[in-house]
Amino acid sequence: MKFAIDNTIIDSSIELNSSNGYSRAIELNEQQIAFYLANPTASVSEVLAMELIPIPEPPEPSNEPTLKERVETNEDALDELIQYVYGGA
Repeated sequence: MKFAIDNTIIDSSIELNSSNGYSRAIELNEQQIAFYLANPTASVSEVLAMELIPIPEPPEPSNEPTLKERVETNEDALDELIQYVYGGA
């Protein structure tokens, strides 16, 4: 038998009682044990639900210009405007 206790999967060879802090053990059924054996890195909540939580995908890079690029573009436009208004001053 295997048990889920405080985010840990343990074997039944450990005596479960309140003196060693294992009084809140949840006994795993055969399907949960099989899921755990097939997915040893699964969390306790994943084993209990028998479903892996997908890892979130990183956001795709944006095509928008960075702040630095926008500032440089605005500075260039401002320089052109000053050249136009003041005739090169």
